[in-house]
Amino acid sequence: MGSDPVQCPINHRRELDNWVSGTGGAAAAFDFTTKGVLQSAVNNELWREIKMLSGIRVKNGIKPGSSVEIVVADKDLYVAKIDGKVITKIGSRFDAGGLIPPGFRMVTSGKDYAVWEMV
Repeated sequence: MGSDPVQCPINHRRELDNWVSGTGGAAAAFDFTTKGVLQSAVNNELWREIKMLSGIRVKNGIKPGSSVEIVVADKDLYVAKIDGKVITKIGSRFDAGGLIPPGFRMVTSGKDYAVWEMV
């Protein structure tokens, strides 16, 4: 597979999916890309951020079927409200411009992301 899996995991997963689909029958494959991305996260201690975000998810009962309201989706800012209890912001724009309503407090943030919980 051609590109660096840590820098471009989507292309690797697409290639793997195409290969499995192209077999025309039952097939099994191991996603080394995900393993590489996870290993990179562990080496760079991104696991600490992941642990914090997972804790927020569990604390607020966020599940795969939770409702998501997209508040804004711009090239440098994406804000979504999940189950009305958690607001996430990703993107390089620092100022969320009054998009966070009263009754929410920031619980974590980092480079290009922030998370608020309802108080």
